[in-house]
This record gives sequence, C-alpha cells and structure tokens, in this order.
Amino acid sequence: MNDCTTSKLTRVTGKKISVKLKYGYTIDDFIRDFDCTKEEFIKFLQKNFEKTSYNRILAEAEKNYKKKNCNKKSSSLISENSVYTENKLITTVFDDVLVKQQSETQDNVSEEQPSETQLTSSSLIEEERLQNLKDEEKILRDGIISKENEHKNLIAKRKQLFKKLETQRSMMLQLRKTIEQRKKEVEEISAELISLSDEIVSVNSFLSTRRTDLLNIQNQIKELEKISVFIYENGEIDTDNFLIDIPETWNDVFENILRNEVVENLSIKQIKQIAKLIVLTSILHANSLEYELTFESENSQKAFYELDKAMS
Repeated sequence: MNDCTTSKLTRVTGKKISVKLKYGYTIDDFIRDFDCTKEEFIKFLQKNFEKTSYNRILAEAEKNYKKKNCNKKSSSLISENSVYTENKLITTVFDDVLVKQQSETQDNVSEEQPSETQLTSSSLIEEERLQNLKDEEKILRDGIISKENEHKNLIAKRKQLFKKLETQRSMMLQLRKTIEQRKKEVEEISAELISLSDEIVSVNSFLSTRRTDLLNIQNQIKELEKISVFIYENGEIDTDNFLIDIPETWNDVFENILRNEVVENLSIKQIKQIAKLIVLTSILHANSLEYELTFESENSQKAFYELDKAMS
C-alpha cells in the first residue's frame, strides 16, 4: 500500500466520494480504490471535511456495507430452499458443496473492485427506476382524474334520482288510482340509490388509496431528483445533475454582505462564493427544487447559514 501523500487520495474530491457512495461503496471499497489503509482514509476525511459531512460519509458507507451483507444472506437462503425440494438425501450432500462454492464466491467478490461497467449498470438501473416511477405517476394521475369525473357524474345522478323520488311520492298522494304503479317505480329507484351509494363508497375508497400512492410516488421522485451542491474551499461551487447559471445579481449580494461581521474572518473569494450560493439557493427555492449542501470549509458553512437566516 502506498503512502497517503502519494496515493490516489491526493486527487479525491467531495463530489467523487458522494457519487461512489450512491453506487454502493463501503469503507473497504474506498481504501481498495484509493490505494490506502483504513487509517489513512479516515484521517483524510477528518482533515478535509467538516464534521457533518464526515459523519454522513461514514454513515452511508456503513449503510452500504449492511445492504451488501443482507443481499448475500438472501441469496444463500434461496439456493438452499430450491435444492431441498429435490431429495432429502441429495440435499444433505449438495448443501456441503453449495456452502463451499458460496464461501469461495463470497471471498472472490470481497476481493473484486467495482468496475466501470458495474457502476454504469447501477446508474442505468437508477435512471430506469426514476422513469418507471414517473410513468406510474402519470398512470395514477390519469386514473384519479377519470375517477373524479365519474364521481361527479354519480353525485349528479344521485341528486336527479332524489328529485325524481320526491316527485313520485307527491303523485302517490294525488293519484290514488296509480299508487301501485308508482310504488313499484319508487322501490326500483330506491334500490338503484342504494346501489349507487355502494358505488360511491367504493369510488371514495379507491380515490383515497390512489391519492396516498400518488403522494408516495411524488416523494420518491423528489428524493431521486434532489440536487447535490458542493461548496469547495477554493471558492468554486459545483452541482450534481444540475446546470449552474447564477445571474449577475450575486454582485449586489456581495456588496451587501462584504462589511458584515459574520464574514470578517473569510477571504474575498469565500465571501463571493457565499454571495453566489445565496442567489443559487434562492433560485432553487423559487422553483421548489430539493437540494443538499456539502461544505469543505466549516467557516464558510457557518457564515452562509447565518447570512441566509438573516436575509430570509
């Protein structure tokens, strides 16, 4: 293993780590990919990231590690159950071979590093999942609109039937000779009303379920479309899956906060960076876009949130 100062860690950025975490990287994957020891990697994170980002990276890496172990256990259980159905005697012999093969396979998998093809495949699966969710959202929305129209028609029809029922009752009092005929008609209409009431209850239940499903789908879409914003100590701002186009109005914000005591310990470059970030986040808020901020500098992070709170 190379020294930390000459390893691949010298070229690592916060964005690169964030992207690899989305692809399922664990601590073991990072130290293998960056050619360093676990101690060197942890020390690098502590030195280059503020505490919040450092804890988030370790938490997501641990979450990915547990997810991989869970998938391995599920695969082992499925294989054993399928063999058991053939023959109890054959199963006993085959299980020993299967366990040995699985152990060898897991050892090989733990030594392998995720390839570019695997990462690309994960990205495609994520994109496909997002598209499927959007398609499902459209189907649910169209279905709800259709059922809402049906619901309105049923309500209108029910009102008409109630009106007709009152008319028939009035005629029963006035026309004794036709009372039996009108009575039969009233009974038929009453039966239809009961049937319609059952339908209305069913439609209401359907709408309630579908609205809940739609809300869940929309929340998942928002989570997948969340924009990651990286604020580097050198004054640069970068985003993941979003094109930055900050208007020149950031200069006005810069002039406004330049003499604020909150930024007195920051460089001019960092103050300009905060001014641009204030304008960018206001644009994201205005467009109802979800986002997540990752700072390299704890001082810049503290100054930004104080200024943003004061200007809100």
